Amino acid sequence: MEGRYIRIASKFWTDEKIIELDTESKLLYLYMLTCPHSNMAGYYRLPKEYIMADLKLLPEGLHKPFTKLLQEGLIKYCEKSSVILIPNYYKYNPIQNKNQAKGASKKTCELPRNSLVEDYEKAVNAYAASYSELLLKGLPKPFDKQLPERLPNTETETETEYRNSNNIYSPATQDDASEKIPYKEIIDYLNMKTGSQYKHTTKKTRELIRARWSEGFNLDDFKAVIDKKCVEWIGTEWEKFLRPVTLFGTKFESYLNQLSVERKKDKYQKQHDTLRELYQELKVDEDKQRNFKRSEYR
Repeated sequence: MEGRYIRIASKFWTDEKIIELDTESKLLYLYMLTCPHSNMAGYYRLPKEYIMADLKLLPEGLHKPFTKLLQEGLIKYCEKSSVILIPNYYKYNPIQNKNQAKGASKKTCELPRNSLVEDYEKAVNAYAASYSELLLKGLPKPFDKQLPERLPNTETETETEYRNSNNIYSPATQDDASEKIPYKEIIDYLNMKTGSQYKHTTKKTRELIRARWSEGFNLDDFKAVIDKKCVEWIGTEWEKFLRPVTLFGTKFESYLNQLSVERKKDKYQKQHDTLRELYQELKVDEDKQRNFKRSEYR
C-alpha cells in the first residue's frame, strides 16, 4: 500500500524539547507524526487503543510517554472524542498551495466535536495564516476546554475507574422485566466465542449491558462488538480484555463502529520494525552519551 509522506527535519533531533525527552517519548512522538491514522493537518482522531495495538503497548506502558508529550506541549488531546493535535505540525510541514489546504480542510471537517478547535485555529494562524480561510472552513463545533485525563497505571486502577465512573451506568435505571434484555444470550455468545465462563446473572455485567441497551443498542450490536474484538485480540496480549467490563463499557460504540479487522501478522509490520529500529538506535545513542558524561567527571 502506498503511503503518505511527511517531513521530519534533521533538526528534529537537536530541538531542545526533543533532546529532553526520554527514548520512549521520542518513539511515541515519531509514531504520532507518521502513523497510518494521521493526516496532513496533524489534527486527527487517534484512540489510545490504536496506539497500544500498533506499538504493542499495555496501558501502563503508554501512560508515561503520553503524559510527557502532553506536559511538554508537543501534543494536545481530547479525551471525549479521542482527537489529537500536534500544534507545530504546520511549522515543519507547511501548506504549499491551495489544493493542499483544501485537502487538509477536507480531513479536519470530518472530525467529531472536540475541545481542540481553538488550539488548531491558533496553530493555523501561527504557521499557515495565508491559507487560514481554507483551513478553518467547516471545523467541528468545539467542546468546552477540559483538563487532560491520564491513563490508569494498572489493571486494578482501571477497575477502580470503572466502578467510580458516573456515566458508565447512567442509563441503567429502567426495570429489567419490561425491557426484556437478552442478558443470557449476550453472555452465552461471549462465552462461546472466547471459551470463558462469565455468568449473565452478575450484577456488574447486567448493569453494563442494560446501560448500553438503554442507549439504543441491540443484540446484533453486542454480537458485532464481540466478533470484532475477538478477531482483533484473540492470540495477543489483549485477549485478557475480552470481558464484559471492557467490551460493554463506555467505549462500546467506538468498538462497534471501528472498521472490521483481520489479524494479519504483517499488517503494519514494516512500520513497527522501522520504529523499533529507531528505538534501539536511540537507546544506543543515549547509552553512549551517558557513558561519555560519566567519563568527563572521572
